[in-house]
Amino acid sequence: MKSVCLPFFLLALSVSSVLYGQVTGTVFRDFNGDGIRQTNEPLVSGVTVNVYDASNALCATAVTAGSTAPNYSAAGCGTGPVRVEFVLPTSGACVDSDIDFSAISGAVYGTSVQFVNGNSTNVNFAVHYPGSYNLGASNTNLYVPCYLNGNPLGGGSSGTSDWFVGFPYLSSGTTPPPSKVNGTQLGATWGTAYSRQAGVIFTSAFLKRHAGLGPLGSGGIYRLTPSGSSFTVTPFYDMDANGYRTRAGAGAPAYGNGSSFQISGPNNNIITFLGPIDPASGAPVGLGVVGVNGAGGRNLPAVATTANYDPAAFGQVGKVGLGGMDISPDGRYLFVMNLYDRRLYRLELNNPQMPTSVVSVSSYALPSGVTCTNGVLRPFAVRFYRDRVYVGAVCSGENGGSNTVNGPTDLYAYVFALDNPTTGSASFAGTPVISYPLNYPKGPARPDKAPPYRGTQWYPWVNNTEAVLIDPADPGTGTYPSPMLTDLEFSDRGDLFMSFTDRGGHVYGFDNYRRLSTSGTLIRYMVGGDLLVAGVDCGTGAFALENNGSFVSSGVTLTSAGGVGNNEGPGGGEFFYREELPCCHRETVQGSISNVFGQGQAYSTIMDPITINTGGTRRFSTLDGSLISNSSYELYGSFPAFGKANGLGDLSWSAPSAPIEVGNRVWNDADGDGVQDANESGIAGVLVELYKETSPGVFTLIASATTDANGNYYFSSGPGTSTASAIYNVSQLQPNMSYQLHFPTAVGGLLLATPNNGGLDSNADERDSDANSAGVVAFVTGGPGATYHSYDVGYGCPPPGCPSTTVVKN
Repeated sequence: MKSVCLPFFLLALSVSSVLYGQVTGTVFRDFNGDGIRQTNEPLVSGVTVNVYDASNALCATAVTAGSTAPNYSAAGCGTGPVRVEFVLPTSGACVDSDIDFSAISGAVYGTSVQFVNGNSTNVNFAVHYPGSYNLGASNTNLYVPCYLNGNPLGGGSSGTSDWFVGFPYLSSGTTPPPSKVNGTQLGATWGTAYSRQAGVIFTSAFLKRHAGLGPLGSGGIYRLTPSGSSFTVTPFYDMDANGYRTRAGAGAPAYGNGSSFQISGPNNNIITFLGPIDPASGAPVGLGVVGVNGAGGRNLPAVATTANYDPAAFGQVGKVGLGGMDISPDGRYLFVMNLYDRRLYRLELNNPQMPTSVVSVSSYALPSGVTCTNGVLRPFAVRFYRDRVYVGAVCSGENGGSNTVNGPTDLYAYVFALDNPTTGSASFAGTPVISYPLNYPKGPARPDKAPPYRGTQWYPWVNNTEAVLIDPADPGTGTYPSPMLTDLEFSDRGDLFMSFTDRGGHVYGFDNYRRLSTSGTLIRYMVGGDLLVAGVDCGTGAFALENNGSFVSSGVTLTSAGGVGNNEGPGGGEFFYREELPCCHRETVQGSISNVFGQGQAYSTIMDPITINTGGTRRFSTLDGSLISNSSYELYGSFPAFGKANGLGDLSWSAPSAPIEVGNRVWNDADGDGVQDANESGIAGVLVELYKETSPGVFTLIASATTDANGNYYFSSGPGTSTASAIYNVSQLQPNMSYQLHFPTAVGGLLLATPNNGGLDSNADERDSDANSAGVVAFVTGGPGATYHSYDVGYGCPPPGCPSTTVVKN
């Protein structure tokens, strides 16, 4: 009986659904701008879908949700013609109409207003945030600083080696990076920021023990222009020379033992800084005294293979100079962390397309509500994402602090957010977006050693070289993982990645002197960095730290393929479990994380990617934490490079500026109300001209299109193959400029409809006619990636009627 009735019931249900009518489809992130959803382009929740019938009545509504496609269904409009409107929320953590747009390639997916029947499927809508736009892995390069032992300005082999490199996203193996520049031009840097508008990379000076600074010193920012196998390096901005100190000011004691610092201890193992308190740092002024690279200062050798002491730097790393850096998606502002005064600086550039100078500087103090017991709040990481600048910091425990696994601790991590970062009202939110103790168990940096020497937890920052964990049976190697939150990144879904550098790698070095003077003891330091993830809740904007290898991303639980229960992360497991060398090390992260949106992969700097005593990169799945096959890439080797001791800085990736696109539809306004009703058809063959203001009040024709069979037209500055109705590569369609669209004043006897008559709701302009009586739509473009898919024009009948005209049905 069941075998007969059940199929009949399902058939009846199916017929009923078709007759009743429902519109279904998928709203998704379109990172590459092709209008088609790829595997790693996530669904978007929280978008309202309104469906209107032929009488312009709202007959169905839905809100996108869920983790599988289709992610909306709007029922109740029958099977006749309907108009479907997609409405972005005016505020939200994961989608927001202030910064999100309907994606480019509107000609492919149909934009935010579509005309279908009430029982249609695959009525899809693409959303994009300009800062995430890219053209995929094969069209992307990565850039990263690297370090050599010695003084790059001393005229020897240290300076002639590679200190900054670039390579294709898909690089792997041991092939040397194709683009590189030596250290004579920039020295040690960490922060990187790629300007999409100018096609250049900015990189900021970094104070690292045993590695010298460049010509601009501790406050230097350099501009690198890719040029074949090298870069053209330009000294861009000196923070100190412009009054924003990254070190001690005038009047500070001279660099040296007994002057700016004091070396003490039975093994010349303790560094103490001298002098009065500097208000900028809150520490003795000697902390900020940075000696010259060579003789009379740090005494770094010009010959890269010569070991050295560099004593003051042991206590200065993470406290003097510059840290992380990023750039706003429109290329107008650089944001950089000053480690000395612990303030975030915003540098306004004179010209995003060709930046040559800084025209104004603002700075922002971190929120005052965080108290660090037995330590100092030390900020470092900087990341611009979705109209906020995120800053990562740790409570350092540097003043005699302690940390007990799963117990009392003075070590904490924080991520803060600067709201409205490109406006005059920029300010930090009063509370961090996430904070958590660093008392979880870590994978051992040296799993082959006995427990006291393995490095299975985080340790406070120290100024004592003897703190390092050294096995007496192996006195030449050691570890002492101390946390620096040096990089932040966001996943395709909006989850927060946090990459921690082991400070020990920067203060001990590799095959270099461990102690501060008069000791022949060398050390091979092995880092124990880490990579954590916090899942986002798109409803509240809150982030929740991973637990035992899993985290929740907007209601979807993502679990590590092999990190659950490995006792190497918060809650007893870790999500990114493959940042290890199976034979020898369980925590190999060097402190940078990068995500080229749409790849489903996190790019990380690590030690020993392929062979021991080297450094490079790996890619990990952002869905299960596994290692991406054939992704390990070796960038440098052992001494005089830094082997296992943090030999790389911050990763940045290249992408073009997000295109601007203008469109949308010319239609037959049959009832003359100036609104695109569901049963009103598009008009084909209408000439649409795009004009640009080339001098005040003078507009010049830059492109023409002819509407297609559905009345649609598009102009885009992005790549694509043009047709009569969709014109791509319009290079003169640029941000923040004035334009006009010109339409005929009459089409086949039909006259222009009344403009701006779509109603009073927020979506009115998406459905009404926009041309004035002269057939002109005037507009000013916004920033890069802004789309304008609401320039519709209707033509209707003048009284008492219309002559005949040919109208093309949808």
